[in-house]
Amino acid sequence: MNLFELTRELIDIPSVTGAEGEVAIFLSTYLEGLGYRVEKQELTTDRFNVLATTGAAPRIVFSTHMDTVPPFIAATEDRDNIFGRGSCDAKGIIAAQVFAAERLRSEGVEEIGLLFTVDEELSSKGAQLANDHPLARECKFLINGEPTDNKLAVGTKGSMRLLLSTEGRAAHSAYPEAGDSAIEKLLDVLDDIRKLQWPNNEFFGLATSVSFTAARDQMLLLIMPVQNCRFDLRLIWTRYKVLLKELWVDERRLSMPPRTIR
Repeated sequence: MNLFELTRELIDIPSVTGAEGEVAIFLSTYLEGLGYRVEKQELTTDRFNVLATTGAAPRIVFSTHMDTVPPFIAATEDRDNIFGRGSCDAKGIIAAQVFAAERLRSEGVEEIGLLFTVDEELSSKGAQLANDHPLARECKFLINGEPTDNKLAVGTKGSMRLLLSTEGRAAHSAYPEAGDSAIEKLLDVLDDIRKLQWPNNEFFGLATSVSFTAARDQMLLLIMPVQNCRFDLRLIWTRYKVLLKELWVDERRLSMPPRTIR
């Protein structure tokens, strides 16, 4: 199986976050066939990281993730490109890392490892689990595969995801004076977030960004008693809690303080 065949084989195995089991089993079997020592690091009974080593201490580890965002899209190709869910993020990268490792082995380099994780597109629980593995202490250099326009990236932002929940009192929209809209309270808080001056960084430029990613959708003609909204912070600033604290000072607008999801 060449590089392109392996890429297509991986793409054609659905592995939306939460359902990585089939592709993890395929990779485990494939790497064992190449002579690696393969460990299945279990997150749950049917979800596990794949860690492959040669037996030597893995000073250099190639790593990326097996899960994808939905929906599944089977592989296709034209003269120049391979398409399909995960072709770029990150099954094409998995295939490239396997072949890079094989090239190193052919040149006599044995102190390498391959780590393919689950849950990257949601909460990175696979990566957190891998950090606790005893072999993590042996790793001196980790090359993490992510789409970077084929440029070497030497830094990355972190991610913090939060859930905001506001609370009001239900009423029919024909009698708004009888209710207390949780949606209007949520809009006030979101407006405060948008007005915050997030810090910049000489290296990253706009070092902190915020995206509102989901809200509960209701079509009923009601003054909503509770409203939720998720948002995603991409940041490097270590004092982000100081800024965020400004948002929750008036807790009367919130049914509970923001809950960190990631």
